[in-house]
Amino acid sequence: MKISKKYFLFLACLLYIFSIPVTAKEKPQPKKIILNRREILLYVGETKKLSVEKVIPRQASVKVGWKSKRKSIASVSPQGLVTAKKAGTTRIAASSRKNVKINAFIKVIVKKRPKKSEKECVISGQTYLNSPYMKENPIVIRSQEDIDELLKKMAKDGFYKRSYRKALKSSPLAAYRNMNFDKETLVLLETYRQEKEPITSCRTKLDADGKLQAIVTFPYKERDSSLPPLPPTLTSYTLALKLNKKDAAMIDYYTLDYQEIP
Repeated sequence: MKISKKYFLFLACLLYIFSIPVTAKEKPQPKKIILNRREILLYVGETKKLSVEKVIPRQASVKVGWKSKRKSIASVSPQGLVTAKKAGTTRIAASSRKNVKINAFIKVIVKKRPKKSEKECVISGQTYLNSPYMKENPIVIRSQEDIDELLKKMAKDGFYKRSYRKALKSSPLAAYRNMNFDKETLVLLETYRQEKEPITSCRTKLDADGKLQAIVTFPYKERDSSLPPLPPTLTSYTLALKLNKKDAAMIDYYTLDYQEIP
């Protein structure tokens, strides 16, 4: 069978097109990596997830490899999960997978937990309406960076119109950024009651498993039985507690206790 010249040219063009290698458009190499933290304080046995906050330029790959300088102090998983092992200080590096010469570092301070003891603790607290950021309960805040990280997460999740600056202005948590974190720790608890009365006491107690429980006591008045009952509600509140730094470090969990007053 005789093949026409046009048909032959058509087949040649097809063969040429399919012989060209297809290469995906690669992302540019990062010039700078910015982590979500510069420093963290952990107690032995605690964990903390690290992440890349942003890269420069924005279109660059955010994939990094993690490495701890002193694994005996704190190790880090391929996903950036830090585990505190023993007291000391180390640095964790995040290196770009596109260019290993581009690094970012975070200082990790690990402390030994204070000896657990049953005692009366000095404490103050305030309740805020709604707690959309209470993905953990409790949330323990030991530094201004802890608060900033939480506010940035809230902004990223869509609260405060995705603006960290708006979160700083609107969130009640921003008022705690200037706490004396050398002496105090902020603990956030989720509750379904709006605590209007001041805290009566906070005492610690060892349970049967050897864990230290903090019992936070609030006074309350029983609602007058002659009044119509209030409708059931699932409104969530955030209870912000300020404690002595050493007391907070030895506490394993918190219980809210209510005492009726006349």
